[in-house]
Amino acid sequence: MNQAPLISVVVICYNQEETIGRALDSILGQQTDYSFEIIIGEDASPTGNTRLICEQYALKFPNVIRVLPQAPNKGLMKNYSDCLKACRGKYIATCTGDDWWHNPSKLQLQVEFLENNPDFGVVHTEADTYDPITNQTFRPSRARDCPEGDVLANMFKVNFIYAISVLFRADLLCFTDFEEWIKMKFVAEDHAMWLAFAPHTLFHYIPLSTITYCSSLESASRSASLDKRLRFIEGICRIQLYFHALQNPIEPSYESLILFQKKWLIHEILVKKDYSKLKEYKATTLVRLAPFSHYMLSRVNLKMKTLLTIIRKGKTSAEFM
Repeated sequence: MNQAPLISVVVICYNQEETIGRALDSILGQQTDYSFEIIIGEDASPTGNTRLICEQYALKFPNVIRVLPQAPNKGLMKNYSDCLKACRGKYIATCTGDDWWHNPSKLQLQVEFLENNPDFGVVHTEADTYDPITNQTFRPSRARDCPEGDVLANMFKVNFIYAISVLFRADLLCFTDFEEWIKMKFVAEDHAMWLAFAPHTLFHYIPLSTITYCSSLESASRSASLDKRLRFIEGICRIQLYFHALQNPIEPSYESLILFQKKWLIHEILVKKDYSKLKEYKATTLVRLAPFSHYMLSRVNLKMKTLLTIIRKGKTSAEFM
């Protein structure tokens, strides 16, 4: 492994002994003209054989796979940061232990685009979704209308990128500050990176499904618990506010960003029909919540003339940050 590969693939995993082999096989099966390495961050799984399986793959493919040294549990952000530090490639991709790449040409397509388009630093694709409960895979009937080019304003609204579909230029990492993000307890490394990259490069969307995302029963972003889901959304809101203060973009304005975040949290509460949660928030008029108001009313059949803001009683926007 003396010569640096063109591509580094980061694989982060935790308690995924049943699926990590599938993920690694899908990466090893990539048909590409370019060299790549796989950096595995196994984050001290307390049970199962996840690390053992990773180490077995590293022994079988010693010129391709490296497993980070065993250490106490680091948490997602620190684990991912350590993996990035170990990468030697010009380009970096990511996969998780329960997802996989079903298109063997994924890396080839993405590297060719970035090699031929130096103004672009991030390229991502469409995705399939796998439901482990029904054992069914859902493929989108049509490509999404994804923003391209300068995506900063759009990224403040929603993270429209499947993280495991991305390939990005490694030199963009100079715009990140994982030590600061860990101190601030950011809940998502991908959204933070896209917001950090966006002022400095262009993004490209390939409307072809190359990866399969496993819709886990329980995760930070898809928890069945409304409390956990709201905490995650609030965490994303803090990331957005952090970068808004750092970058001071023309669009969206601070006020419109705050209003969007209010709508987002209200939407989650009402879809779950947990009306007791509404008592934790201040009342405001329905007009303040347009254009989501009609959608939310139809979804939950809400019988009231007012909705509530997401700013908790007694808290200001400064405290929210």
